[in-house]
Amino acid sequence: MDMQHYVASLYRRYGTDDPFELSSALNITILFVELPQGIDGFFLSISEEPFIFLNENLEGKQRKIICAHELGHALLHPRLNSHFLKEKTYFLQERYEREADEFCACLLLRDLPEELKLRDCVTIGEIADITGLPEELIRKKFHSS
Repeated sequence: MDMQHYVASLYRRYGTDDPFELSSALNITILFVELPQGIDGFFLSISEEPFIFLNENLEGKQRKIICAHELGHALLHPRLNSHFLKEKTYFLQERYEREADEFCACLLLRDLPEELKLRDCVTIGEIADITGLPEELIRKKFHSS
């Protein structure tokens, strides 16, 4: 799947690239809950109803990044229980995490700010400074191009 085209099609259909607005439009419930330290969020389908659970302590851009990542799981891996895979099997979930990261990067960087379009050459670090997103996430976007 070409992730950039997939994200672009979501944008055309729903008119937003905000993960919270997209989740709402897709009838995916987001719950802010107390989660153990080190767990920022997860996706779970309960009786065919999709839920994104986000750590209530997340703030700002981090909240948006984690929501976009979990939305990636909801859309790309709706029947996958990653917690079960991690705790009860030897199944490697790297591929699913990588795909959710790629979705997140393509969604959050779908339309780079105007100041980047006016310049001939920018670095990953400059894009990170302008957007406030982590360099690792930006690298994923450009590696998926």
